[in-house]
Amino acid sequence: MGNSRGKGYSCKGAITKYSSGALKPPCTETLKPHLKMKDSVAALAWITNELTQRGIPFAVVGGLASNAYGGSRPLNDIDIDVPDAALPMLALELEAYRTFGPGHSISECFDCQLLGLSYMGQDIELSGAESLLILDRSCSRWMPWPTDLRKIEERRVLGMAVPVMERGALIAYKELAGRDTDLIDVSELRACYNN
Repeated sequence: MGNSRGKGYSCKGAITKYSSGALKPPCTETLKPHLKMKDSVAALAWITNELTQRGIPFAVVGGLASNAYGGSRPLNDIDIDVPDAALPMLALELEAYRTFGPGHSISECFDCQLLGLSYMGQDIELSGAESLLILDRSCSRWMPWPTDLRKIEERRVLGMAVPVMERGALIAYKELAGRDTDLIDVSELRACYNN
């Protein structure tokens, strides 16, 4: 949803080979485990477990929510809305995975409080549910768009059941945001449900 910024990691070391003879990237062993390779399934399981253990209500939103309702667009990041008040505590407790924030983030169509994380190479964006603004391109005004974390649907995505933003609310926010990717999602969501 926002403009997460990743930390730069560098390592020094000689290029070596696996026993098969294939080249091994330099010093992958020194990278933190959550930075080695993108694993969306592991990342979703990890963050939902972290939020559930802490009793923090949440809703999967964005492209992953679209996939939960039948969308087919490839996953870029995992977008999850949480109470704004939970962001500072999560930043402290998940410091090893933090890439941004918590802080104010403005992108082409979203203005929100954001905490960026990375787990197993998968970007995760936790946004404040109460303070989200979406740019209404039809009138060039920022519109308040809070996520009601009590109005969710339990859906299966990436092999697990998770709370997801209601389909109608998801369609409405994606129509308002109006990016090409959002309009693809809206088209697929409508086609899946014939409306």
